[in-house]
Amino acid sequence: MGLAEKYLVRSTIEDWKHWQGDWELVGGIPYAIALPRPINQITLIKLGHLLYSTLGNCEDCKVSGELDRYITVIRKGKKSATDGY
Repeated sequence: MGLAEKYLVRSTIEDWKHWQGDWELVGGIPYAIALPRPINQITLIKLGHLLYSTLGNCEDCKVSGELDRYITVIRKGKKSATDGY
């Protein structure tokens, strides 16, 4: 383990809520989100259309673009994040 990993300060969802700009938090580590380029938006639309048409009549399935999301990860009976929008 290098010095950077040894002394890495982990952030929380509460920290993230107060940041300015576009950031995502993965395992407590903040990552700056780059602005999307036109090719990213075109690819997202094409992929969304493909998924939507592939799912057919699935009433429980939803296709969406970008959403801010908290993901719950449960390992060995312990929660590590909060689920919600």
